[in-house]
Amino acid sequence: MNPGAPAAARRRGTAIRSCLGAAALIAVCAWPNQAQAADVMTTEAYEPLGIDVGGLTLYPSLEIGGVYTDNVRQSRTDRRSDVGLRLKPIFEARSDWNRHGLEVHAESEHVLYAKESRQNIDNADIGATYRLDIRRDFTAEFEARYELQQEGLAQPDIPVNALDPRKDETYRIRAGLTYDAGRIAATIRGGTSWYRFGDVRLSDGSVQVNKDLNYTAPLAELRVKYQDAPILTPYIEAAYVPRIYDRPDDELGVKRSSDGARFAIGAEFEPSPIWRGMAALTYEIRDYRHLARKMVEGVGFDANVIWRPRQITAVTLDASSGIGETNVTGATATRDFTVGLRVDHAFRYNLIAAAMARYTLEDYIGIKLTEQTWSAGLDVSYFLTPRLAVIGSYEFTDYTLTGRTRDYTENRVMVGVKLQQ
Repeated sequence: MNPGAPAAARRRGTAIRSCLGAAALIAVCAWPNQAQAADVMTTEAYEPLGIDVGGLTLYPSLEIGGVYTDNVRQSRTDRRSDVGLRLKPIFEARSDWNRHGLEVHAESEHVLYAKESRQNIDNADIGATYRLDIRRDFTAEFEARYELQQEGLAQPDIPVNALDPRKDETYRIRAGLTYDAGRIAATIRGGTSWYRFGDVRLSDGSVQVNKDLNYTAPLAELRVKYQDAPILTPYIEAAYVPRIYDRPDDELGVKRSSDGARFAIGAEFEPSPIWRGMAALTYEIRDYRHLARKMVEGVGFDANVIWRPRQITAVTLDASSGIGETNVTGATATRDFTVGLRVDHAFRYNLIAAAMARYTLEDYIGIKLTEQTWSAGLDVSYFLTPRLAVIGSYEFTDYTLTGRTRDYTENRVMVGVKLQQ
């Protein structure tokens, strides 16, 4: 995956974790009737109880388990299997105030491998959102977020002699103001994001310094929606999204900075027993000031739709596209596309299983290079008590790159327990 892809798109690319032995568990369970099954959208088996602290409800949890992979280095020719310890602490807090609102979410995932410790996994997502109810028709919202992700050794912007994955960080602050006039509501939002990319150790003893990849992405956005339509709430959106690099590219000798704009027309689905979510058609244009191929543009999409054919079954479709950054020689940018499908089903109040599939395409603009990732998996949670669950997952990944020099497949299995309050 390219180093400067928008965080939302990158976050969706590897989202299949947590389930083992789903087929075995499902096979021995009789198909329950409606009275025995849970509502997958409201209970997710047993809801956490939470801890009340003066107007806030805290939801701490911890997942502990073991991981097995048959290709820890994501290699085409040098496949190595390994086992590791997986830790995933999660903390959430939600307010129940009459006015205003606060939500906090913090989670991280760490995998410590027994043999290939250089391939240890460290991911994190920490954020808070505060809503300020100024008046009945005026609302302000403030958001702060931090993300830690890493790029695997198979990615084209990682040197072929790299020893470690590259760890990337994103810092984000945003603020918005919404005016609700009844039929029409308008939101203006601004902020900035800082993208920072880690260094990579190479087999010859040197280090690839990636400070030339660091950039800042300010945002100025306006959304107007019509709220009086039945079922759908249509909206239009326009945003100015420049990207400003801290220093010149080490290969090009110039900065990859660009001006950009994004437009969207779409609709939100009013909550109903069957459908909810949003879908939009987008257009994005980006002008790279100092590169040979300056203009990159394209029509895309953004969607997240949940369909509930039964109370105990939920089908979720998420899809997105955008223009991403890259440091691959000769490429101006990438056109990124992601489509994912997930089916959740509650077999009992304490047993929920899911099947997932995802496809990601990155087309490098300016050179003949295409990156594709297919993934599929199973996920299950079996709650023994409201505070303790057995969890597990299976994930298969098939990665291909033009030229087939870095293609690989990987099977990954996880089993563990989840403790929650």
